[in-house]
Amino acid sequence: MAENWSPALQTLKGHLGLVSAVAFSPDGKTLASGSWDQTGHSDLVSAVAFSPDSKTLASGS
Repeated sequence: MAENWSPALQTLKGHLGLVSAVAFSPDGKTLASGSWDQTGHSDLVSAVAFSPDSKTLASGS
């Protein structure tokens, strides 16, 4: 139920390797993560960041 929802109780799945970076968008609608599992990059992702308007996501590998 929505009234029992808490961010501390949520588990996100999807990476197969160590998660090395996370960022919430400034509008609070999106969470981005970077990992050592080469998802979207040919090497580990060490940083993720949103633009102030939440429309652009940058990642560093």
